[in-house]
Amino acid sequence: IITRRGSQLNHLTEKDLVETGVALNDRFTATASSELAIHRAIYQRTSAHAVVHAHPIMALSLSLVDDEIVPLDAEGQDLGTVLVVGRKVIRDVREVVDEVAALLKDHKVVAIRGHGTFAIGQLLDEAHRWTSLLEESSRLIHATRALLVRGRGVRLVGAGAGRTVLETGAGYGVLFERCTDCAIESLTVTGGARDT
Repeated sequence: IITRRGSQLNHLTEKDLVETGVALNDRFTATASSELAIHRAIYQRTSAHAVVHAHPIMALSLSLVDDEIVPLDAEGQDLGTVLVVGRKVIRDVREVVDEVAALLKDHKVVAIRGHGTFAIGQLLDEAHRWTSLLEESSRLIHATRALLVRGRGVRLVGAGAGRTVLETGAGYGVLFERCTDCAIESLTVTGGARDT
């Protein structure tokens, strides 16, 4: 069972569900979701009995800037590291069918850069749980980062300490990660619980 092509999550009804084959096309295949090929590959190559494909906004935003999503919270750590597939934003999931199916042999959920997530389980509730856990963990990651700085030679320069204040309201305030020759100059960062 898969959603009908063009159906929307917040308006799903029983009519939006299509029963079609996992291996062979039938008369309902043409009406199935455009992600049918990746669903089929996951069922055929993993032990999954249920697949949830979603577009969770916080996880999706992390997939645009990170190659992996590493939950910080205790519950989220049940997911392990969530890998992000694709070097660029993936518009057509048929480009990554094999990679996603292969990764889901050893992972509960995989993110596709700029597209969404695929989670597996023995039951639909389990796959949904992994998707929800990833989204909640992604919210926490966003809350702790505030401003993430990466790159080379990045400088945040103010008009003077106390005169220029960057108030982040998040744990790290400004997080320099994989940043070479980066610095904060003449700037006060405040608002985060870990400010020093």
